[in-house]
This record gives sequence, C-alpha cells and structure tokens, in this order.
Amino acid sequence: MIFCLAALLLHSTVLTPALGYAKPPLLIPRVVLLRPTERHRAELSPDGRWVAFTTRTEGRNDLWIQSTTAAAEPRRVDTANVKPISWRWTFANDIVVAGVEQRRETLLLIPLEGDPIRVTPFSADRFDLVSLSPNRPTEMVIRARSSEEERSGLFIISLTTLRGRPDPIRLEFDPDVERWWVDRQFRVRAAERRNKLYGHELRRKSDDNSWVTVANYSWSVDRLAGDSRERVVSVSADGQTLYFVDAEDADSPNSDTVRLRECDLRTGMCRVLATAPHADVLWSGATLHPGTDRPQAVVSYGDLQRHTIDDAVAPHFAALSRTLEGHVSFVGRSVDDSRWLVRDLDGGPATYHLYDTTTKTTTRLFSDLPALDPVSLARRAPLLVTARDGLRLPCRLYLPPDADPDGDGVPTTPLPTVLYVHGGPWAGFGANSWGITRHLQLLANRGYAVIDTEFRGAVGYGKSFTDAGDRQWGRAMLNDLVDIADAAADRKIAQKEKTAIFGWSYGGYAANAALTMAPERFACAVSLYGLSDLLAIEKPDQLWKQRVGDPGDPDQVATLRAVSPLYHADAVVRPLLIGHGVLDRRAPCAQSDRFVEALTAAGKTVTYLRFREEGHDFRQDRSWHAFWAVAEQFLHQHLGGRRERLRKEFVDLPMDIVVGIEHIDGLSKAKR
Repeated sequence: MIFCLAALLLHSTVLTPALGYAKPPLLIPRVVLLRPTERHRAELSPDGRWVAFTTRTEGRNDLWIQSTTAAAEPRRVDTANVKPISWRWTFANDIVVAGVEQRRETLLLIPLEGDPIRVTPFSADRFDLVSLSPNRPTEMVIRARSSEEERSGLFIISLTTLRGRPDPIRLEFDPDVERWWVDRQFRVRAAERRNKLYGHELRRKSDDNSWVTVANYSWSVDRLAGDSRERVVSVSADGQTLYFVDAEDADSPNSDTVRLRECDLRTGMCRVLATAPHADVLWSGATLHPGTDRPQAVVSYGDLQRHTIDDAVAPHFAALSRTLEGHVSFVGRSVDDSRWLVRDLDGGPATYHLYDTTTKTTTRLFSDLPALDPVSLARRAPLLVTARDGLRLPCRLYLPPDADPDGDGVPTTPLPTVLYVHGGPWAGFGANSWGITRHLQLLANRGYAVIDTEFRGAVGYGKSFTDAGDRQWGRAMLNDLVDIADAAADRKIAQKEKTAIFGWSYGGYAANAALTMAPERFACAVSLYGLSDLLAIEKPDQLWKQRVGDPGDPDQVATLRAVSPLYHADAVVRPLLIGHGVLDRRAPCAQSDRFVEALTAAGKTVTYLRFREEGHDFRQDRSWHAFWAVAEQFLHQHLGGRRERLRKEFVDLPMDIVVGIEHIDGLSKAKR
C-alpha cells in the first residue's frame, strides 16, 4: 500500500499557489485521504499479550489478532463463515463472537489455537454480549432477541459444553428494557427503559428484588455528551455501587454539565464523583480499576480533558502525555495492570500503543488507517473564541504541516481559511471521528487553515450552552460563526478576505444563512444537504418547536421567514456550491431545489450537484470523491488553495450538475 501511495503522490497533478509557508506537504490524492478507517475496535487480551481488532472491506467483516510481545504481522481469525457483529475477549484469553449466519445470529468461542466452537444454546434474531467476568470465566451474560418469548431476555450461558452448565439460565425478561447491567457475579443490578419524556429511565434493583428509579432522562438530555447510547459507566465488582453520568440531579445546582455520579445500590444515595467546568463528562473513555471496576479517571467532551479520581493512575497518564503528542485515549488494561492499550488522537487516524506500567514506556502497535502512515497530516490544536456576548466557543484548529513551525497555533503567515460547521446541531460530533476529520485533513492538505467550529445550540458543553441556541438559527448562532471567523483573522490565523464557510445538515443551513444574512463576511460557501426554508418543515416535533420554532404558529411565521435563506436569495453576493442527495428524508432535497431556483432567478453564482442515489449524508465513496473534486476546484478559484486535478470521478456517477457547471473551471470537460 505504501508503494501505491507513493506512486499516486508522484503522479498527482498539483497546482500550488504561494500559500505563505516554505515547505508545503505533498498533496495526498483524494482516493487515499478519503478512505474509511481499516481497523476498528481494538481490544487488549486479559493477559496483555494480544490485541484483537476488526476490518471491513468490500462488505466483509474480519477479525484479526496481533501479538504485543513479538514483531509479527496480524493474522486473520477463522470465524467459521460467521460475519462478526460484536466480540469480546474472555478471561481465558479466547474470543467470543456474536455474528450473522444465514440471516440469524449465532455465538462462537474462538480459541487462540484450534477450531471455533459453537456455543449458541439456541437460535435468535440477535445476540448482544453483555458481560464477562473473571469471577465466572467459563460463562457469560448475553441478551437474546427473538420472536419467541422464551428465547428473549437476559441469559447466562456456558462458553463451553465441556465445563459449567450448557443450558442457559434466564435472568430477566422485560421487552420494555433496552439495557441491563450486571456485577461480576452476574447479578442484575441496573436497567434502562424508555420513559414518557421520549428519553430513558435508569433503574436499580433493590434488595427486595424490586426496581427503583435512579434517574429520568429527557430526549434532550439523552443527546448530551455527544452520545445517546449509554449512561452507565460501570457496576462495582461487589455489586454495591452504580457509576453513571447524569445532568439532572439536584445536588450540584451550580453546574449544568453532565457529571459522573455514584449510587449506593442498597440505599439509593447518590453523589457526584467527577465533573468538568465547561464540558460534559463522557460515559465512554473511563479508566476502571482492574479489581474493583470503580472509575479511576474519566474524560470530558470536546478536547478530551482527563479528570483524575484516583491518584494512582496520574503518573501513568503524565508519562503518556509526555510521549504521545495528541490526546491520550485509554482503551483497556491487562488483568494484572502491567500493560495498557491506549490511542493517540491528534485529528488524524488513531494510533494504538502498548504502555508498560512498570517501565512507563510506550510501544507503537498500529494505526487504524495504515495507508496514511507515510504522509504528514495536520495536527489539531484548541482554539478558544469568546462570542460577542461572552459565551465560550471551544473550537479546534487544523493547520497544514509546516505552516506552524514553532507550534504556537498560529501559522507563519495568515492562511486562506475554511470554517467547518457540523450537523445536528443537537448531537455531538466527536472530534476524533475519521468520517468527519478526513474532510478537514483534506482541506488542510490543500493549504487552508481549517476551524472545526463549536457554537451555541450544540451539545457536549452543558445544558445552558445548548439552550442558548433556542430560537437562534440565523441569529446568535450565525453571529457565533462570524465571531469565530473574525477572531481567526485578528489572531493572524486567517486571511479575512479569503475565509469560506462549509457545513453539512445544520451546517449546510448555516452556510446558506451566512451568504444571505452576513453576505459580505465570507468569500464563498459550500453547503451539503442543508435547509433553506424553516417554514416548510413537516410535522415538527416538540423539540423542534422549542429549539427552532413552530411553522404552524401564525405568530412565528414572520420570525421563521426572516431566518430562512430561501426568502433572501437576492441578498447573496458570494459564490455558493450546493450538494444534496435526492433520497434525503431528513432534509428533503426540495429544500435545495427551491433555493437554487431562487438564486438562479436572481442571477447569483451557484453550482448545484444533485446525487441521485444518496440520502442524508453520503454513503458511497465515489460520491465523496466527486463532491470534493468539484469543491477543491471551487475553493481554489475563490480562496487560492491547492487542488488535485479533476479525474474520472464523474464516469457513470449518478450525479446531476443541475446548474452552474460553467462556474467550475474544467468541470464541463471532466464531465464529458
């Protein structure tokens, strides 16, 4: 792969204007830089001698293991033609896999040596791996989902029919429960189910075997911390304490962020264990004590600041911070705590490292996208901006390699700049998702300073930060983006007259709004599957009515019209590139169709790419390649950055250039 990458780099046609720094990096071809990560969900074996991970290629899932003690290539694990869906290391250092076989799921036990062993006690539509325990190493807890009630619920099963009990033991059955948590003795200690707030209710099991509510989460709180999948961090090994994240308790009235709390499962008494001043504590990424399962450290949203609870781990994280340049993400540890598996997160593909707690030394294992190992990528740096009303906006900055030789977060000379605006906005989009950061890396590689913006209305920074965006689409939320752009120019990061705005979903709306409501501020805009008419929202739910407005309320029609770009197309004075999927149901393609019609009628400069087989968010690699082929040229024409020449991205592509082909140099020729 390295040879192929080198060949692509040598044969890429690059036009490089004077970007203001002496050593521009090699231009990375789109076909390489936009690749999805190749390795997923690495996990350390209990003895610390192996790391397992999965790969996905051409619709196929494969499971691999790699030694941490010898320099050897990873080897693929035989899963007996079962497609792995989820998997875990057992405490005997084997792997148990839940996977699909002939449209139903089965369970396999895969020893490091020998053939896979089928351990499924019965067939089901789906198996979820709930828990394994060093106290009961030959058993595990699963959740089975089946059309047959007797095969649904929470079960203890034997991992081998040679030892233990081969017949499953059903612990619980409740079709309304979405998740259960057990202790190391496989006693059910907590559960979660839907509530009347369109969110979740977290419950504990009392000594008399009844269920008692611990916390109720509304839909909006479910979206806090950027992840609605989990709230429980762990159950203590002795089954007496529940550790979970919560933002709705009354014992910390001066904080509106998500905190880590602990609950005594015997008495129901809860207290705050860890909190962050300006961000939500995440349920994921916790460092759990290998013997007690009590959290020793947690991280908070955004820049992954670590909050230490147990001083015993502080020297180790200090040593890791000195060695690794990005944010240190804790993945797992061996049972004897001699080895840790950690990730280095710096805005590019994650790199995995083995950390020796005795010598405090770190060994690099692999990255989750080895194809990019030979090239230099942008490094991420924090960029804190204060909005005009004093609100903190914790953004992130990507600068081209070698543009900032002293590492102070300011390039040698101001650069053409792109503001990236994420979707949602009531969903957290982690700074370490390669599905997102690859686009920011592409822009940085082309010579732009890239600002990953945060703005009021987004989640992950407390309820008041989210609530500050209520009814502020096109108003204070847009002001935040203008304030970020101005701050970047004031700090000599950005060239003010060469700053663009780019976003998708909500960010697509923000790009549309910027060109209609702050028409002189940005040099151009790129809008992906964004809204243009807030009056055309069909059947808005209560949250939409609260956060944006109710188009069915006559008293709000004028207000929503004022912040709908469709009705202000005549104000646009800068070029706009729009992309949208015809199959989009969340932000219907008609939103862009009508906006483009209005822009065209007003004689504005707009290019519109309509993808016939895409919905909300593009799923096909070829769609992204074609979009960026056009976007690179578009941004080059208006900001002056580099671009790779147009290639064969448009051959047999189900994409229509509805209007504006003449506005993109070379596009007409490339489309033929």
